[in-house]
Amino acid sequence: MLHFLMSNPIFLTSLLVKFTESQSAALKHFEEFESDASPNKCFVLKGYAGTGKTTMVSFLVQKYKSERKKIKLLAPTGRAAKVMSHYAKFPAATIHKQIYYLNDVLEGKGLSKAKNMFHDTLFVVDEASMVGIDHLGKEGDLLNDLLDYVYCGQGCSLVLVGDPGQLPPVGQTNSPALSPEYLGQCYQSLKIYVYTLKEVVRQASSSQIIQNATFLRLPSTKQTPFFQDIGCDVIRTSGIDLMEHLQSIPSNEMNSFVVLTLSNKRADRWNQEIRKTLFGYDEFIERGELLMVVKNNYHWAADREMGFIANGEMLKVERVVKEEECFGFSFIHLIAANPEGEEFSLICFKDTVNSGLPNMPREHQRQLFFEIEKDYIHEKNKKKRYQLILKNPHFNALQIKYAYAVTAHKAQGGQWKHVFIDYSFLPENMETRGYLQWLYTCMTRATDKVYLVNFPDHYFG
Repeated sequence: MLHFLMSNPIFLTSLLVKFTESQSAALKHFEEFESDASPNKCFVLKGYAGTGKTTMVSFLVQKYKSERKKIKLLAPTGRAAKVMSHYAKFPAATIHKQIYYLNDVLEGKGLSKAKNMFHDTLFVVDEASMVGIDHLGKEGDLLNDLLDYVYCGQGCSLVLVGDPGQLPPVGQTNSPALSPEYLGQCYQSLKIYVYTLKEVVRQASSSQIIQNATFLRLPSTKQTPFFQDIGCDVIRTSGIDLMEHLQSIPSNEMNSFVVLTLSNKRADRWNQEIRKTLFGYDEFIERGELLMVVKNNYHWAADREMGFIANGEMLKVERVVKEEECFGFSFIHLIAANPEGEEFSLICFKDTVNSGLPNMPREHQRQLFFEIEKDYIHEKNKKKRYQLILKNPHFNALQIKYAYAVTAHKAQGGQWKHVFIDYSFLPENMETRGYLQWLYTCMTRATDKVYLVNFPDHYFG
């Protein structure tokens, strides 16, 4: 009996981790899910901030490793995949890298669905609230393509993990990947298990950030005041005092703050102000500059362990090599390092930095393709010519923005020690469910402190 207990991963983990009642109940539901012989089954694990979702995923990884079962970790963005890989201590990939491959971009095909070559494998998707039904526009439907991919593999099953309080995918009112009703409609043979973690773990229960975030997502919170506990961790401030707060951040934490805004244009304004006032930067990009990647890039890190530079990843500029105008676009050559200290020699688009848009429009990418094609017109074989273009470093230039201020959507999947939430220029009548989700998403990006910038008096109890 003792040998059985000591070889049981659930028993061993319970000795090291004090699960909440909610977490223990979720594990029982998962055991039922595991033992279900249904060919197509899905477990939706919802959990609000501080309820221990990461602990649950880490436990599943250790459980499957100890039982020699196959498990794959996925996330909707590169940054979220890296965060997941870090906390689970197990490799994670983006969903689209797992389920798609690049096809002939000008034949109207773009990305094509890959075939699931795995069998008897559990696919675990973190940050599932971000997984939409039109994420790839005309090229595909991310959620449905994910389901098709998983269930075309023999004996494969799926776990979707996400926070229902966070913002849904851009352009959607709800998170379809966390909706059993939607999942059942789009995949009728699916056997769906659902559990919601609601109990805040003991370590997080005293956090003012978690307390305020919890209040924001309660059904009763439909009108002001929205904030009930202001003090050391959640601080009310003005835009005038924001720079003073930034200057008080210890120098070794200057790479761990962010200003969160509603719009890209507002983020651009804050970035310019912070660069000028806090850092004294005059040039377009300078040594020491902190940049954010705004689209996954598989060209400049193909030989690295993760194989890509992630959407949402931070890079610190080590050296500006040169600026360049070619193919009708502006580029800047940089040497930059990621948070792990890996250095990259890069060509980056200048146009995306202050564009007021999330990333480069598709028509601009297409325009660049045709301009570069002129350099390879000597290659008569169309397929070979397209392959040369797709490998061209300028076509694969990294899309970047300054990283000091970003939108809440762009911040999803990431965390910072100090988060400044900008109320300024919010449209009237914004006090809706969508606004509360925006506010909740902003607050839950912080690990240490939240600063509420320019919020009106009636927001506070």
